[in-house]
Amino acid sequence: MYDEAVWTKAKQRLAEYPDEVELTQAIIDKEFRTVAGQFKKHIKMQTEKQLKKTVDNKKAQTTKRAQLAAKKGLSGDTTQKKILKSLKEGNLGDALSFFKQQ
Repeated sequence: MYDEAVWTKAKQRLAEYPDEVELTQAIIDKEFRTVAGQFKKHIKMQTEKQLKKTVDNKKAQTTKRAQLAAKKGLSGDTTQKKILKSLKEGNLGDALSFFKQQ
């Protein structure tokens, strides 16, 4: 598709030359290079735009995950606090159940 698009556009540009102008190989090469360069520039812009969007999305997801992990780590009792709480309440079974899980 890319080759067809370049070919079609270059032929259109060459057709715009006046009849008195002899189309040399240099002119033909120049038009094909120009058209190909325009397509490459456009494709590069689109690729960079999509890449930036993808990277921004990944950064946002990573930030969200990190925030959730930090929040989860701060909220609630830690394992040590849970064991101490169970011991203070006299619930030795719950306090020791932690060690069974390990």
